[in-house]
Amino acid sequence: MPISRDYQQYLATELEKRTPSFFEAVCNLVGPKLPIDIPIGKDQEQKMWQQLQFVGYKTTPTDIFRTAIGIAIAGILIGLSLLLAKADSVFTIIALFGGILISYYWTIYLNQAVTFTRIRATPDLLMSVLYMVISLRITPNFENALLFAATNTTGVIGRDLKKIVWDLSMGKYESADDALTAFANKWKNENEEFSEAIDVLKTSTFKAEGERAKLYEEAINIILERNTDRMKKYTQELAGPISIINYLGITLPVMTVILFPIMTLFMPNSIPPYLLVILYNVLLPIVVWWMINYTLMKRPISFGVRTVDTHPDAHKIGTMKIKNKTYKIWPFSIAIALSFISLGLFLIYGLGQKDPITLEKVLGGLSIVWGAAGAVCFYSYFSYKGNDKIRDDMVSTENEFSEALFELGLILNSGYSVESSVEKLVKKIKNLKISLLFERTLDNIRKFGHTFERAIFDKETGTIRYYPSVMITNILRVFSEALKKGSKTTANAMMSVSTYMKNVTRVENFLREMIAETTSEMQLMVSLMIPVSMGVIVGLSALLTLILFNISQFFSVIAKQAIQLPVGDNSILSVLGSIDKVVPIEWLTVIVGSYMIEVTLSIAVLMSTLKSGEDSIEKHKTMANSLFMGTVVFSLVAVFVFLAFKGIVQLGVI
Repeated sequence: MPISRDYQQYLATELEKRTPSFFEAVCNLVGPKLPIDIPIGKDQEQKMWQQLQFVGYKTTPTDIFRTAIGIAIAGILIGLSLLLAKADSVFTIIALFGGILISYYWTIYLNQAVTFTRIRATPDLLMSVLYMVISLRITPNFENALLFAATNTTGVIGRDLKKIVWDLSMGKYESADDALTAFANKWKNENEEFSEAIDVLKTSTFKAEGERAKLYEEAINIILERNTDRMKKYTQELAGPISIINYLGITLPVMTVILFPIMTLFMPNSIPPYLLVILYNVLLPIVVWWMINYTLMKRPISFGVRTVDTHPDAHKIGTMKIKNKTYKIWPFSIAIALSFISLGLFLIYGLGQKDPITLEKVLGGLSIVWGAAGAVCFYSYFSYKGNDKIRDDMVSTENEFSEALFELGLILNSGYSVESSVEKLVKKIKNLKISLLFERTLDNIRKFGHTFERAIFDKETGTIRYYPSVMITNILRVFSEALKKGSKTTANAMMSVSTYMKNVTRVENFLREMIAETTSEMQLMVSLMIPVSMGVIVGLSALLTLILFNISQFFSVIAKQAIQLPVGDNSILSVLGSIDKVVPIEWLTVIVGSYMIEVTLSIAVLMSTLKSGEDSIEKHKTMANSLFMGTVVFSLVAVFVFLAFKGIVQLGVI
């Protein structure tokens, strides 16, 4: 297949552009420096080489196992050092078992990387087939179809297709048919329907034009129908993991923290207060996050990501636009965090309160929680603000694009020129958002005398700048090229492609509806169940600590009279004498609030990933909205429960 020198250079640049992952970097750094011979079975080594090739990692099975052993040794050495230094046994155990667990995870990471790659590749597999069909519908030539798909497909599939085209140009494959066969075989184990769709496309080259059109549609439907079936099964199986996350994230914390003041009181040496921090803010969030990742790893497909980076009005995640000027967000987030934390510390220590449990101290703890939550909310909110409208307009435009494409095909098929066809199309679809794209294109043709292609793709005046949809860009590019060869064939192709796109959109909307019930349940968790539960924990813990403090003061009075009046066994006095070792209510509020933030953000990521795939805009939007609402509810419930029960205690009812 003849490929220009410029395109070969482009392919070489694209293939070398990938940044090594953290896993690769650590393996390549640690592995070669550990002179350890690892006996790996031939079958396992061959399987790992296949996995490395599949995910595109540049490391070796030996270096992976060497790194895992190095991590385990490091954990053991740190644990022994802590033991010899007579550090707390909790930290020694964490170091020992943490190193072993991380080492084990390192050895199985490749399996998860393969699964994650397959999930992320699902929308790109579909788009690669769609691009091949579009190209074949215009010119039934596999070389052109492969080139078009390789140029326009993104992600890991785009990378693999570019590698296939490169190998084809270097003579590794005799024909595009052989190259596609090799590509399909690579993905056969992970996505069998894709391999079947490629086989159908290859069969179409031997058929007449009418039969080819049916086979093109069949190739797309194979992937759509199989993905729908797998997603149905996945949504039915989601109930179990969601129940476990509910138990780990809500029920278990409620059961443990309520009893923590009592356990600290009766076993002050065995249960130090920092154990609550380790359990609540480190170990439990890690378990919840692992469970969420495990749930996401099992999902059969992911939705395609719409990027808005090329839009003139868009800004990158982590920046915000104010009057056409771009600013970094993190300095503002840090300022918000420091302001709230300073206020919290003032409320806790600056008022000179002797009473250990007061509303001011609870508010001080809540202020520190708001420092962390406010910083995250501010960062996420302004990261997506503005971009979400551009993204939503893009989605709406993509949904309308298939209808506009079909209408344009009908008009062109009637024999009108391109300019006249666009003019008639604008009048016909004037109530749709997509009409603005064609209005701007028509203006460019008339104002600057551009061709249809230049009116859309000109770097300075092209209308596509305001529509950064990869799909719209690629389809318009191939049709603008095809129009140079004749409008009749292109018009028929437009109508066919429009039908394919409508089928893709219909199935994607159906999949989103299937997942909506589950995500609505998660939304209830982060907006109500988790913050209410955590707020009740703070209120009840304050109540319990207040009761214990009052009892302690009561027995202190008795103890002072014990010289004249024998009291008997003083063991209860020694227990209540440990009241000062109970976690102060203000810091318990911070610990519980921090846990609420961690779990809310974890579940928000799960929700957004299920609904929208790896869409960073949707992720930050879900995080900001969920965390803000959750923190407000948590604060109100904590203050209400505290005031209600404190009033009851002061009245002498408890």
